Amino acid sequence: MVGIYNVVWAGTGALADFTGGMMLDKLGLRSIFYVPAAIMFGQVVITFWLARRVRSCSVPESLVGERVGPPHPNPLPEERENQSALATTELNPRPISRAQWFLRMAWLANAFAYIALNTVIAVVPDVANKLGLSATLAGFCCSVWWLARFAAFFGLWAWSGWHYRFRWLLTAYLALLAVFAFAQESLVEAAKHLA
Repeated sequence: MVGIYNVVWAGTGALADFTGGMMLDKLGLRSIFYVPAAIMFGQVVITFWLARRVRSCSVPESLVGERVGPPHPNPLPEERENQSALATTELNPRPISRAQWFLRMAWLANAFAYIALNTVIAVVPDVANKLGLSATLAGFCCSVWWLARFAAFFGLWAWSGWHYRFRWLLTAYLALLAVFAFAQESLVEAAKHLA
């Protein structure tokens, strides 16, 4: 579920950044309100459609009278077996203390990731201006970061080998620093050549 969530929000962000400049060039500055309005309208339509489908659904006869809710305080013997099997199933193969340690590092990593994302957003207009890019080209060029993030989320969703591995976390931090340093140096050089 987390993988799907990350792929969806990263993908829509990459798509928005990739097409945003072109939308501004073709449809004007007011067009930034068209997409959110269309999304909200679409959500209202889908909500009413889903509500109508739920109301029209009938409960199958096989489910009538089936107990829903928390387990009964005095379960039947077969239910007791299922509950004991679930209780002995180990849900997390990692020690709890290690998982908590990684959770705290994730809180820190997320804060730095959002700082990095918002830093990129803030410098895009200045970079585009220094390089003499149109809004369309700025959207294409500056969306590379977002598209790379989408690809990374997609790859990490498919491969779980990075879970609870400190080396992968450290590598990601160092790669982020290197990319920012390289990108800043490259942009300064490009701006000098254009000036």
